Amino acid sequence: MRKASLGTILLTVFLDLLGFGLVVPYLPGVARELGASSFTATLLGAAYSLMQLFFVPFWGHLSDRTGRRPIRSERWPQKGIDTRPIAAAQATPPSMVAREKPSVPTP
Repeated sequence: MRKASLGTILLTVFLDLLGFGLVVPYLPGVARELGASSFTATLLGAAYSLMQLFFVPFWGHLSDRTGRRPIRSERWPQKGIDTRPIAAAQATPPSMVAREKPSVPTP
């Protein structure tokens, strides 16, 4: 494997884990401030992982057929756009939807 390819993969994994590590500890506290129960706040934290459980096989199959680079280059900007509504959510249900949506376009 070329060094440039390995560097790109490591950078991608680092950025994904950085975003995941910054949001997950913060989100249940925000949900409680918006009036969510502890159970709902926990579901909000688990929504991202749950959606990835459902969608990673689909994106993996698609990227195996078409190549990883085209899929990643289209989906990473979309993930950034889809993450923005989390900050603007003023109630628990919109924040739940906003939390689930960014996990869909991630191969």
